[in-house]
Amino acid sequence: MPDRRSAGVAPKPHILELRIHGIANTPPEVMLGVSRDEITSAGSDELGGFWRYKNKPGPPEDTDSFAAREQLHRTDLDPRIHTEAYSWGNMVRSGGTFGSAVVTVLIQIGWFLTLPFALCNVAYWTRRITRKGGSDHEWLSGAGAATVRLFALGLTLLLTSSLATILLDFIGTQCYRPDAMCANLPGIFQLLPRDAEGRPLRLAALSVIIVLAILLLFLLTRSSRLRYEANLRSWAADTRDAGEVARAKTELPLLATSGFWSSARVGPTSERLHLAASLALIVSLLAWDRIFTADAACHELVGFFSSSGCSATGMLAASPRESWILGIAAAVLLLATVLTGFTTAKSPKRIRVGRIVAAVLLLVVAADYAVYVIATGLSGGEGTGGESGTPVTAFLGLTVVPTVLVALLAVGCVAALWWRDPRFGRWAIILPLLAMAFITYGGLAQRAGPLPQNAVDLHWAIQVGIGLLAVHVVIAVILARRRTSSRYEAWHGFGGAVALTLSLTSALLLTCLLVFGVRTWLTPPVDSSKVVDNWRIFADPSSTPARPDLPEQLTIPAVFESYGVAVLAILVVIAIVATAAAIRQWWGPYRRLTTPTITFPEGTSKRQESYDEILVPGTFGPGYPVPDRGVTTPTEREVEAGRRFAAFAQRGEAIGGVLALTSLLAIAFVVTLSFMVPDGALAGLEPGKAGFLGDIAQTVDLLDGVALAVMTAIAAVATALVIGNVTSPKERPLGLLWDILCFFPRAAHPLAPPCYSERTVPELTTRVLEWLGPGTVSPRLPLNDPAPSRKVVITAHSMGGVLASATVFAVLNRTEPVAVDVWGRLGLVTFGIQLRAYFSRFFPDVLGPDVLGVQPCRGPGLFSHDPWHRQVVAEHEPDREWLAEYEQRFGPGMREILASRDPVLPAWVSLWRRTDFIGFPATSYNEADNPIDRGATESEPRSYLWKVATHSDYQFTLQYVAGLQEVIDRLEGPGRTEGTTRAAPESG
Repeated sequence: MPDRRSAGVAPKPHILELRIHGIANTPPEVMLGVSRDEITSAGSDELGGFWRYKNKPGPPEDTDSFAAREQLHRTDLDPRIHTEAYSWGNMVRSGGTFGSAVVTVLIQIGWFLTLPFALCNVAYWTRRITRKGGSDHEWLSGAGAATVRLFALGLTLLLTSSLATILLDFIGTQCYRPDAMCANLPGIFQLLPRDAEGRPLRLAALSVIIVLAILLLFLLTRSSRLRYEANLRSWAADTRDAGEVARAKTELPLLATSGFWSSARVGPTSERLHLAASLALIVSLLAWDRIFTADAACHELVGFFSSSGCSATGMLAASPRESWILGIAAAVLLLATVLTGFTTAKSPKRIRVGRIVAAVLLLVVAADYAVYVIATGLSGGEGTGGESGTPVTAFLGLTVVPTVLVALLAVGCVAALWWRDPRFGRWAIILPLLAMAFITYGGLAQRAGPLPQNAVDLHWAIQVGIGLLAVHVVIAVILARRRTSSRYEAWHGFGGAVALTLSLTSALLLTCLLVFGVRTWLTPPVDSSKVVDNWRIFADPSSTPARPDLPEQLTIPAVFESYGVAVLAILVVIAIVATAAAIRQWWGPYRRLTTPTITFPEGTSKRQESYDEILVPGTFGPGYPVPDRGVTTPTEREVEAGRRFAAFAQRGEAIGGVLALTSLLAIAFVVTLSFMVPDGALAGLEPGKAGFLGDIAQTVDLLDGVALAVMTAIAAVATALVIGNVTSPKERPLGLLWDILCFFPRAAHPLAPPCYSERTVPELTTRVLEWLGPGTVSPRLPLNDPAPSRKVVITAHSMGGVLASATVFAVLNRTEPVAVDVWGRLGLVTFGIQLRAYFSRFFPDVLGPDVLGVQPCRGPGLFSHDPWHRQVVAEHEPDREWLAEYEQRFGPGMREILASRDPVLPAWVSLWRRTDFIGFPATSYNEADNPIDRGATESEPRSYLWKVATHSDYQFTLQYVAGLQEVIDRLEGPGRTEGTTRAAPESG
């Protein structure tokens, strides 16, 4: 490679260096290492795009000075290189604003509410995805596809029920008493009917707010993704011919199939079904409450199963109009649920039919809702509520609906334990459903008994249900152990269950924050002469002979009340586990971990090398990692502290598994308890008189205040994030989280945040193919010099490495049908990536080891000094027989695609350092026979004073320059003849 500072007339650049940033949303000028006014757009908008230098730099005069060191990142000093930066962070972080601060706050809250939907979408891609025959849509099938879509629908309904709890139960029912209302309700709420006769009209009016909130959430996510769909449709039009070739290769990686980035997985059908189901639930709750309010025996679900209880047929006959409305809404809800499980249509005809049916269901339930609201408004609520003389203090239906929804969602979490098994995965839902049926029956049967008077033991049906769940879990563990490849999958192949559990956990947490927060807001007294203990009295208190009988607190549905205490238990368990791991990591002497060897570009001076030397080099040997008592200097202690912290942070997967397990156990406990005990009845159970339930009641009562304080603290943090983002309204809260969750296309939940990759991957692929020359892209694109000497080297940091990998496979797909050689013309430099350690294990069928062409990786340990101890030891074994255990399903892998003149020597170099808390080697911790992984300095390259480098600034190191030179040498080195082509290797 010629000297980058050689004199003479520079030739025209023929190598495109394309830089992609990671999850830190690095601005393009920072990626290029200059100020904003030194770069110019090469095709971009306010969300992202391509940027380049305005002018070529001149060579530094003193190559050993700090200023010269600062300029080393200017790789375009090499006349062959043209450097561009691609910025994509704002595509996923952009939250939008409408000018009003209030509306902006609502938008930020809306993004928080979509977090469970994003996690549900992630769960979809953890499944075992089968591809029979290589059809574009065939990879949509597989175990768990229907379950995860039904789980997504359950999340939407849970959100609807939580909004109903706030507006219909808290405000519409509990806050309105015959002679008082909640003190903190704004005065405008006094315009609503206050008596029992006007209650149906009040509830109908408040239900409109629920419908508007759901529609706002749909519009929020839909407007955010519309900016990508036009590009996606254009990409699909250009990819159809490539798809014909992809169909012939049944083992082609999913990322290389023509349908992956060119068609939406969740379209109008799913959106309409979710909207129809939400509206049907609202109408069902309203009609149910309207029909059964008059009879106090019908206020509890157990009254329907008692011979002397609620006369359901009589109540339905007494309200024929509401009964028809209830029947229509229930039918729509059932049909929407069934159709959601069968929305994987493969033919355009079936897709059109599905959209029409979903639209009809939405129109029917919308008309049903309109009829109810109009009829209630015209009647003014006459003839309903209070006829039995018993005041209505709860909105009927919400006493059990949230519990049923959480139970069904928990069933989906447990069913996901079998997803990765190719034989039994499709039957995973049977045992959990049967178990939940027994638990529901036993809970309701026990709920019907006289709880406070007699000792209560767990009903036999509950015991059977728990036993069936235990059997399901044991079978799942046995099946996982029989699959040898499960040891190289996240949580031993239980990634889908973990993702769904975290989705449900976050949904319940957000729901509880809403419910607890609104109750706290409604109950504190305000400064008014008509306020008595949280209640605004309609009459003058001085003229009232007796104070009205009013409760101190509003009643919360049992499932939310119990989960508030469960959150406290979950936090305590996680704190104990994390503390134990931290003590293990920091207690005792430092143990030397293996470190990679760093390299330097040609011509580097000794002084420059001294800046980058590894101060505490690691070794591998017996007893690894061995204690090191030789760390004495302050700088070495800083390196040691940085490595300790990085090792601790890399236990996230293990701690996430503990979180998921604890959360699932807590949810199972909460569901069982909520079925057994009516809302607000926990405090009424006396220890010693109600057996098991009495002991639980005492515990819950003792912890309720602490749990409320914890929930208040969490709500305060969430509020601070929302308010903080109002000052920067274009960025969503928790932006780093969205960067990771929104990579995959939406395939499970229509309200999931938009997939930014649907724009970034087509843009990056198009730019690569534009540079490589004509004939590889649509004829609408501008033509470049068709010389086959053109090369592209993609350099990617962190999450950018995942985008770069997807781009490599997309380039392969787009060039298969045409006679243009891209093999040996595409290189990759990655740094600080998680491709193998995380993504290949979380999503084995999308980015697995065989897809990437790297060695499989075991998971991190929770209490090891080196969390990757087992993997490091295995990779240093002389025979490494374990490599044959992993099932090879897809090919060619990315390593093979990037091979230039030698399949063993790919045009790929990856940098990592031990002080990087989320940076890992791409293929192995062992440097022997490892042409990809290289070390990066642990000193911050752009700091004047010495500072430990962590996850950033790789591209400003000498090792980055050396890695780029090495990749270019592999692309252009001896043995490769300019202008020749060679056939792509066969897949499989």
